[in-house]
Amino acid sequence: MKHPLNLSDTFIPFERIRREPRQKVTRSLLLLILFFLLYFITAAVTEAMIMAIVSPPKVDVQMQNGKVSGSMQVTPEFVRNSLYMTLVSIFLTFIYCLGIEKRSVRTMGLTKRRAVPDYLIGVLVGVGLMGGAVLLAWAGGGVTFEGTAASVPVLSMVLFIIGWVIQGFSEELTFRGYLLMSAGTHHSPVTGVCVSSLLFAAAHLGNDGISVFACVNLTLFGILAALLFLRTDSIWCVAALHSFWNMAQGNVFGLKVSGIDVGVTFLRFNMVSGKGWLNGGAFGLEGGAAVTAVLVFGILAVFLLPQRKSEPLPPPLPVQQPFMQQPFMPMPLYPQPPYPQYPQYPQSPQYPQYPQYPQYPQYPQSPQYQQSPQYPQYPQQPAQPPYMQQPAQPYLQQQEPPNQQPPVQQ
Repeated sequence: MKHPLNLSDTFIPFERIRREPRQKVTRSLLLLILFFLLYFITAAVTEAMIMAIVSPPKVDVQMQNGKVSGSMQVTPEFVRNSLYMTLVSIFLTFIYCLGIEKRSVRTMGLTKRRAVPDYLIGVLVGVGLMGGAVLLAWAGGGVTFEGTAASVPVLSMVLFIIGWVIQGFSEELTFRGYLLMSAGTHHSPVTGVCVSSLLFAAAHLGNDGISVFACVNLTLFGILAALLFLRTDSIWCVAALHSFWNMAQGNVFGLKVSGIDVGVTFLRFNMVSGKGWLNGGAFGLEGGAAVTAVLVFGILAVFLLPQRKSEPLPPPLPVQQPFMQQPFMPMPLYPQPPYPQYPQYPQSPQYPQYPQYPQYPQYPQSPQYQQSPQYPQYPQQPAQPPYMQQPAQPYLQQQEPPNQQPPVQQ
């Protein structure tokens, strides 16, 4: 089966966001980047404040020629605690995506489907890719193997592994679950991949030993992680790859992780001076050509992977017509969901229509009661004679004669 080198079949994760009725992902790419920078600064300042309270760094103060100079000691405990501080980024990412953009956790790559198998595959891929980069650097004379560590504190190693799991999940949730998906919702998937990868590299500009080669490799790692996130439609595989890529680099091979010396390791490899183009120099193996070759191979391999079939998407939202083309009728405030149509069952050939219920028989009326009984008529008075039928005369009040005195008898 031929798979073209494009991202046209990765539209499903972005379409899932577009079909959510309450989502408020901004359409402006510039505004989206400004929101992300504000979020990133807030998370960094919050983590630094908590670290200053919980695990303050040790500072060596020296005075030379009347000048005071100081340097911060990066101990394994400080590095381990800084990994746990990335829980702040996880908390802020959930607040922004769920509270401001109004989208579900499924659109951030969080799914129960194949979560455990994907995570185990990501562990193997992350350790394998870092092992391949170390092998290339060793074969090219960039690193030398010095043996195993004299003693490895088991509790410290377990705490480091848990810290790397949290840190890898935090960065993938931020740059892939949040930034990649928000940038690709109203733009092309390529735009989302490029924006998230470039800002992922920019987030490491403050690390020790950063270089142009290191920025290129960090961008390539961001592209690899973004493609794997879209291909699997899940965050678990890429989060495991990120976590155990860092763990293998720092705690297995004893190399710097993006310019940070972990200090607790199983094996010990030393950098060869003069081979910075291959081993990355002060930044670690991620700043050299060995990691570049491994990342390019990983990107091509993920390109050739088939797109995973996801669960069915929700129904699309109804298309809103322009105001002038809408009929003059009250429109609902919110889009009405398309209700399901019940199936029309075929009528039985025996009953093409509703069944005709039997008519009750009309019983004949009794001859004794053909009609309603005739009640007896009262006898009518005989007609009056004609002389009594004369109209009544109006009543005339008789006037009394004037008072006359009787004659006097003599």
